[in-house]
Amino acid sequence: MKVHAVAPRLGLALVAAVASASSAQTEDISARAPLPFASYGTDDNGRISQQEFEAVAEQRQAARAQSGAPMRGAANAPSFAEFDSDGDGTATAQELTANQAQRPRSSSPQ
Repeated sequence: MKVHAVAPRLGLALVAAVASASSAQTEDISARAPLPFASYGTDDNGRISQQEFEAVAEQRQAARAQSGAPMRGAANAPSFAEFDSDGDGTATAQELTANQAQRPRSSSPQ
């Protein structure tokens, strides 16, 4: 009789553990996913300055470090110059998305 009472609790615990792991994985993936253009600009001028780019990159890296995420690949993070393909000191939405499309995506955390 006691075995039957434990089985539903184990089932609920398993469901909760799977849901928690799935949620953590989703958060980790979104932390590594390319950011949309709107995430960078703070002045709504249609361009990303180097200062805006670096501020977002620093915030993102700090959040990953605080969460205990592995920092592998941090030294290989793209520089602002890689996004500023025409060298005018700013990056447009087109420059950002073109660079993001060219960058290889890793299935493992970085």
